[in-house]
Amino acid sequence: MPHRIADAAPDDFTTAHAKAERQGRLDPDIARNAPNQTAVAPYAVRPRSDAPIARPLARDELGDSDLGPRRWHIGNILRPLGQRDCPWSDIGRRGQNAGQALIRFNRAARSR
Repeated sequence: MPHRIADAAPDDFTTAHAKAERQGRLDPDIARNAPNQTAVAPYAVRPRSDAPIARPLARDELGDSDLGPRRWHIGNILRPLGQRDCPWSDIGRRGQNAGQALIRFNRAARSR
């Protein structure tokens, strides 16, 4: 599935895992969606001098031109938390089916 995503939108996605090779594109790495894989926990503070925070994003935030890995940090994270509900607040109640997502993606790709 990652290769199909990258092929359909090569300006936005890549299957390169190395950050230096991605050139600002996203890697839809589904290998992390399995038992015993590591990921950054929501609201985890990264060990950097500006203390960036891994904040879950709502779909409507994805088009934000200011969005980046250091957008949210220890100094400003409370602002969005007070303005909206956490996009993941009901994640345990909303199961996702990757097979259905792939079917929808293929339909959309064929209609282009």
